Amino acid sequence: MFICIGNQKKRLELFYLVLFAILFKFSSLIWGFAIYFVLWHSIPSIINQIKFSNGSCFVSNFIAYCPVAGVYWLVSLVEMALLYFTFKEEQLFNTLFFSFLAAITFPHTLVITRIFRGKKENKIKINVHKKTVHQRRTVF
Repeated sequence: MFICIGNQKKRLELFYLVLFAILFKFSSLIWGFAIYFVLWHSIPSIINQIKFSNGSCFVSNFIAYCPVAGVYWLVSLVEMALLYFTFKEEQLFNTLFFSFLAAITFPHTLVITRIFRGKKENKIKINVHKKTVHQRRTVF
């Protein structure tokens, strides 16, 4: 059944499934998740953020995005390193680490929700505009 999939998107999803299976079979859980997180979450998220803030994702827009986002990345990495080196021998590190992840996930979720809400509203406005233009053409 899966071999005869005609839809290109389904083929791509099947490819990803096989790739994830291989990735998680032959790597540790933490490395598998790190690779997944960077390739299938972070990079598309960065592209969406660049498109949202600049309207398109060109190399020049990416170069302009990096210094702004880099400040946040650097602060996060420094704070995580400080937590690790301060509490690496204690069980408290795991609690602090996951609290830190939750603390950065919540604002990230709000920003991404705002981005996608804006995309949806823009699509609605464009469709309404197209219908209005079409109605004007049919009236005249």
